[in-house]
Amino acid sequence: MEIPKHHISPVTDSNKAALGLNKIQTGQVLYARVIEQLPTKNEVLIRLGEHTLVAKSDIQHTVGQTLKVLVEKTAHELILKIPLPATREDTISSSLRQLLPKQNPVGDFQPPLQQLLTSINKLSNSATTSQTAATAPQLSQLKTLSIDLLNSLPSRDVLASSQGLKSAIQNSGVFLEPRLAQIVSNLKIALSTSSEGSKVTLKPGDAKPSIEPSALNKAVSATDTAVSRVDLKANLIKLIQLLQSWPRQTPTQLAQQQTNTQTTTLNKTLDTLSTQNQLVMQTQNLNPRIIAPALDKQFNELILKAEGALAKITLNQLTAVNPETSATRQSWQLEIPYFNQHLTESIFLTIERETSSKKKQSAEQVWTVSIEMHPPKLGLIKSKITLCNNKINSNFWTENPATRTLIQDHLALLKDQFKRVDLETESIQILSGPGPTIQPVKSSVFIFNEKA
Repeated sequence: MEIPKHHISPVTDSNKAALGLNKIQTGQVLYARVIEQLPTKNEVLIRLGEHTLVAKSDIQHTVGQTLKVLVEKTAHELILKIPLPATREDTISSSLRQLLPKQNPVGDFQPPLQQLLTSINKLSNSATTSQTAATAPQLSQLKTLSIDLLNSLPSRDVLASSQGLKSAIQNSGVFLEPRLAQIVSNLKIALSTSSEGSKVTLKPGDAKPSIEPSALNKAVSATDTAVSRVDLKANLIKLIQLLQSWPRQTPTQLAQQQTNTQTTTLNKTLDTLSTQNQLVMQTQNLNPRIIAPALDKQFNELILKAEGALAKITLNQLTAVNPETSATRQSWQLEIPYFNQHLTESIFLTIERETSSKKKQSAEQVWTVSIEMHPPKLGLIKSKITLCNNKINSNFWTENPATRTLIQDHLALLKDQFKRVDLETESIQILSGPGPTIQPVKSSVFIFNEKA
């Protein structure tokens, strides 16, 4: 779509239109509304901001349609291009730019959440203040959500069992969206075949039966609640949404807090000022939350840590759709926070499956599980386990000599555990040193230096 300057429509002031066009910069995104198709086939009348312009266009359009366009050239004529749809690579790159600076270790949200929950319980037992009374429903919801979130974290003893580890992996947040999609798919099938529901008529060409939205939504809501209460990512999303939507003080309330003694004249002045500034303060979101002063610092820290944990989980999910590796190897990365008595620790897992070639579809697939953990007093421990044809090969790396000896003393027990599930141990090696890179980017390492 090209808009030469001499084609500016006379329905607007040419000087104002030219001035507006001169301010448009290359790379800017604009919205153009098609007003009229001119007699010339390739010319249309469009509305660009406050200006009505004649444009040469070779794209399909309809009168009244609003087009999102990208400014490509502004030197002697204005050229507008329809942006290409975002590719998967573009989506991944955009997500990485947003999430990398925010990521934190997933388990870092637990201490501020535990502290905030303790403070809420103390406030509930003390005399009710005006601030806590104003947000009583939100505090109750935050308390319930915090308990659900903490209860969803497994303990060390739970992770020691195969079923407990499987459940922790399923509820780590990495598989939330596929699980919800599977729930919807299963419910559609169940509702379509249920004799209690309304009959579903399949029309020619229908791939799947259509379900009443109300019945499907009701069934999905009931099932989704059970999943979201135990899934880490789902609980983090609900927590962040609750914290971000927390009630905020109005400008009038802010003004009232600035003084303990308010006269009638002062009240009128403050009301006038608050009326003038209300729109600006709401737009800039400067109003502080209605929350007890004792909770304010813990509240802000929890938002930061929860958003960082959600960013880390999402980054782990992106590794499974990385186009550079998905062609030859499917990979999943996940971090599982767990309770070791009253302390929170994390175990980082990378699960990889080599993709079989077409010529070797009958061959046994190779699975590799890499584990990284840092238990107290034991130091850094890494392990890489490979499974092929029901045979196990495993390597351990430890930085602490005492830990290396401890693992060596329990190798017989490990081999016995493999044997119980019909896995043959080919070799197990215990090595010193840092070992391979399992967690590519440490969450505690800052991507940017603010002082640079």
